[in-house]
Amino acid sequence: MDDVLAWLGAIGGVLGGGAGLTFGILAFKQSKSSNKLAEDARDIAQRGEQLGTEANELARQSNGIAIDARQLAEEANTFSKRSELRETELHDVVWEGQWEEPGSYVLVNSGEHEALNVRATVDVDGEKMTIDAGVVGEGGRLTFLFPRARQEFSREVARKRQQEIDARRAPFGFVPTTFEQYSHTITERVLWQTQLGNPRTHEVTHKLAALGDWN
Repeated sequence: MDDVLAWLGAIGGVLGGGAGLTFGILAFKQSKSSNKLAEDARDIAQRGEQLGTEANELARQSNGIAIDARQLAEEANTFSKRSELRETELHDVVWEGQWEEPGSYVLVNSGEHEALNVRATVDVDGEKMTIDAGVVGEGGRLTFLFPRARQEFSREVARKRQQEIDARRAPFGFVPTTFEQYSHTITERVLWQTQLGNPRTHEVTHKLAALGDWN
């Protein structure tokens, strides 16, 4: 009887140990699964945080783009208004050129408005002079000096006077008269801007011109 009980006890011990081992293995596997789930949860949380940061950055960039778009729209509107004003701008600048005295040629702004950033050039028979002026207002004058033209005018006047003397001495008071005093070429070229920045150009060529006032 004692042997039977011992045998049953041994079997119970073996069975009890096996059951404990089985539950231990299951508990270990469950623990690993829990740790894996915890790690996955942490990864998901970190990814969510990163996505949140990226979303905030995209939102900030989108806001910046919206601001830039508004600024561009405002600038385009301003440019359009300025273009319209330039196209309809009233601008009265008229350049008139004449000899003030031998060798001194003047360009006068006979209009009512100012000419800005003026660059004016006068060419007399190939002799050129250029003047730069910031502003030339109503009645403003630009004076160009031409030493060679002054000398030529003096020679022409001397020749004309000699012709008049010869005419008085000649029979019947007649001596052929030349028209060399009206054989010159004068070119005026003026570049300037209006108050709104519109470019303007004046370019005129006087052919068969004189080098001074013969009256």
